[in-house]
Amino acid sequence: MKKILTLVVFLCTILSTYSQTINISLEYGGLLNETNQGETTPITDLEIGDEFYLDVIISNSDNSTYKVTYADIWFTFKNNAFEYLGVDNPNSNSNWYTNQWPSAYIFLNSPTSNIDDLYGQYNTHPGWDFVGDANSEHAPMVISSQTTTELNGVVARLKFRYKQVPNGFDFSQSVMLRKASVRDNTTGYTFTNVKAFPNQTFDNAPPSTTVTAQFKVLFPETLDPTLFDGGLYTTDTSTNDDTWFQPPLATYQKLSSTGTLDITSGFNRTDDFAVIVNWHGIKMDSQGNEYSIDFSEQYSDIVTISDVALAFAELNNGGINQDEFGNEFNYGIQFMNADVNGDELFNSDDTYQLLLQVIEGTSYLEEPYMVHASKFYPKSEYDNITIETVYDFSNGTTLLNELDNKDNTALQFEYQSAITWRGDINLSHSTQPDLTDPTAAAIANKFEPSYAKSMNKDEREISTSLVTELIDGKVIVTITLEPDNKKVIGTQYKVKFDSSRLRFDDINFITNNASTNFSNLNGNTINLGSLIQIKNQFLDEKTKYVLTFTPTTQLENTLGLVTLLTTDAVNVIGEQLKMKME
Repeated sequence: MKKILTLVVFLCTILSTYSQTINISLEYGGLLNETNQGETTPITDLEIGDEFYLDVIISNSDNSTYKVTYADIWFTFKNNAFEYLGVDNPNSNSNWYTNQWPSAYIFLNSPTSNIDDLYGQYNTHPGWDFVGDANSEHAPMVISSQTTTELNGVVARLKFRYKQVPNGFDFSQSVMLRKASVRDNTTGYTFTNVKAFPNQTFDNAPPSTTVTAQFKVLFPETLDPTLFDGGLYTTDTSTNDDTWFQPPLATYQKLSSTGTLDITSGFNRTDDFAVIVNWHGIKMDSQGNEYSIDFSEQYSDIVTISDVALAFAELNNGGINQDEFGNEFNYGIQFMNADVNGDELFNSDDTYQLLLQVIEGTSYLEEPYMVHASKFYPKSEYDNITIETVYDFSNGTTLLNELDNKDNTALQFEYQSAITWRGDINLSHSTQPDLTDPTAAAIANKFEPSYAKSMNKDEREISTSLVTELIDGKVIVTITLEPDNKKVIGTQYKVKFDSSRLRFDDINFITNNASTNFSNLNGNTINLGSLIQIKNQFLDEKTKYVLTFTPTTQLENTLGLVTLLTTDAVNVIGEQLKMKME
């Protein structure tokens, strides 16, 4: 008898703690006006401008005990993603009353209830926080209904229209169930186990907003892509103002190590777009500390004595009537880069400007420097620039890369841009052209002026050395050249010294009488070298550059006082040579 009583008490306890589960879910219900009667357009085909149903579904775990006859359901929806068009009632025995507020509120989740616990959120919800339109993209909305029968299955059909949004728009939680009160008014029973299940949110993104776009600059190995940054820009075509600005959601960031930018965010297939690439100039040292490099420092590595020598070679080898072209230059882009004064002619005016740039350090660039130095071309256009077609292409410097994005059938856009530079005549720091004209390509491939791009690197190496000594209270630095019969006609060294402990005095050039020697001081960096323009004259093994410094503090040794930053050399046929330190 005692066992039977215990079992009865146990069963009564279970029954007293039992509560029915009410699940409320959001389900896509098709277009408001389907093209084909009886067919539902797949959710994956929804596009901007489409009007569709979002069904509210109520399911009761056991409607034999209590039935849902009243529901008060609260949502939020992204007002800049959708236009709310109203609600249709699929049940003839009930009506839905709706109210909507502007997207100036934030729903405050209950700290004591789970997000999907709609009953808990309803009864312990701390309220809505007014933050203003600029700080909230979610608009609150409520639908309420009661009936004498039952609310079950599809109980309401919300109607929305997709708005025009920028590419990459975040459609997560575009519509979201927030809280609900559900009752059986015939018995006065309030359901306490009300869950958002299986779908609490509607997150579908139209395919046209998930177009991907990648932009890549084809940097040569002589340039570090991470020293550049960039981003997606657009312009207002309704005005004549040629002003570019970043569209909504677009980012501005440093280029990857491969020269790539992800420009998906903000991109679409209708607006005019361009990518602007600029100098970033921030690097990290071995200790993890950031330091900056001025663009003028980078540019001094782009345009060097080997560019000057090659320019002179082309200019001087123009035939008896000086009307021949391409005897030294093998690419059309070289003529464009050699036209440093921008008058659409390559002549002695340009070589003079190049000499001033390299020998005297007097730049022909105006500030901002990269704007007046860099040139970008779509790779397909770049590969069509030949010596014969050189005047068919723009030769202006720019940071701008305009994009062809009007293909409405494409979902993936990949752009490749060639980079080249005003004054980079040997193309040492430019994208290597891959000429589409087979005849022009065959001629161009016979000669490679840049050392970095050459196949015969071992044959294009010479030796140099730097020795630092403390003699009679002076720091003497001797740079020697070992040309190894390579017929060297030009050299250039960039020497850096510790200006906190040394003061530069002078330099003694030990070269043959045919050479033009140069040096210029810029802060704590000395640019020096030689150039020979007389036929059959070369820099020999006796070539030396002796620099003298006066210590400004007591010195015990010369270690680390003077370092060689970069070197450049060129032979008689215009090939850039690499100097190896001995």
